[in-house]
Amino acid sequence: MIDRELLEHALLGYEQHRGEVLQKIAELRTAIFNAGQPPQQAVVAEKLRKRPYRRRQMSPEGRARIAAATKKRWAEYHRKHAPRAKR
Repeated sequence: MIDRELLEHALLGYEQHRGEVLQKIAELRTAIFNAGQPPQQAVVAEKLRKRPYRRRQMSPEGRARIAAATKKRWAEYHRKHAPRAKR
């Protein structure tokens, strides 16, 4: 059976080791940032900001196809939901 004191010492050692690892990670991030290389997310965001917004152009034929399909769908809907004539 493992005693409490041993577990406490192990925990203290792991916490100290964790602190050292986190400190090294912070140093590496600082070195990367100071090397003139911004993080990748910042580079992508900057490219997106610089790109002008342009809407895609649709041809008249494409618009006509969409209009015909919409009319067809609505005609089908109205045919199914039309009030029935009384006899």
